[in-house]
Amino acid sequence: MKHINYDLKPLDLSESGILQVFNLFREAFKGQAPSIETIRWQYIENPWGKALGYNAFAGDELVAHYATIPTQAKVFGRDKMGLLSLNTATHPRHQKKGLFTRLAELTYEDAKSKGFEFVVGVANQNSVYGFVHKLNFQHVGMLSFRLFLKPPILDDTRKLDFFINWTEETMAWRMKRPQYNYFKRNKHNSTELYTAHGKMGVMVLGQQFLSPIGFENIEKLPLTRNPFIYWVGQEPRANWATSWGFRIPAKLRKVPLNLIYKDLVGEESINFEKTVFYPYDFDAF
Repeated sequence: MKHINYDLKPLDLSESGILQVFNLFREAFKGQAPSIETIRWQYIENPWGKALGYNAFAGDELVAHYATIPTQAKVFGRDKMGLLSLNTATHPRHQKKGLFTRLAELTYEDAKSKGFEFVVGVANQNSVYGFVHKLNFQHVGMLSFRLFLKPPILDDTRKLDFFINWTEETMAWRMKRPQYNYFKRNKHNSTELYTAHGKMGVMVLGQQFLSPIGFENIEKLPLTRNPFIYWVGQEPRANWATSWGFRIPAKLRKVPLNLIYKDLVGEESINFEKTVFYPYDFDAF
């Protein structure tokens, strides 16, 4: 398939294909590129399925890439398979050619034909316009950033439009992400999962379950010098007054993050105030 002078092809998940993606990431992101191990973990090892996306080539050179990975969510009370919009990169010499938009369109056409029903993702201020105005995503809302001393009490009777439907198997995969350390804290009626945030010197609350789950291979949460817990996401069930913390003002955030959603089979939209989204849901840590 052609776009201007580019050849557009589905993702190549072979070792050589993964290496091409890694090399493109190094050109596009410089010091922020994920490792080959991380790409392999994201694209191949996910129990929900392998990555779906498209590449653009100029001759034999990979110059643009878009990838999504399968996920499962409870949407209006029904289990649905969908995709998490994950990685996009364009070589600096090939930007402003409409490659990202075309690769994304092809990915969603392919996804719909394979039975996926939605795409969800988190976009920064540089990419949210393209998702909303060129790819017809819903701008669901802006995620909150918080620091607190203990996780908030959750109202488990609240009706929800959308939440990622993690299982013990898929969460076990999630906590094997290379280069991160994960911890758990089990309570009598809940389980909390954490990631160490080296730069901030705090623990990140990655996920809360309203039931105790074993996770036998995950270490217990250690005592830390910094008592604060960091969190980013959307949690309408939370009574934040019980967390002994505060919301970080927008002007102090490094990058505003926007929750976006696209229904692939209809025109359903989700209510931000009825949507749960945690750091592990969008591969933040």
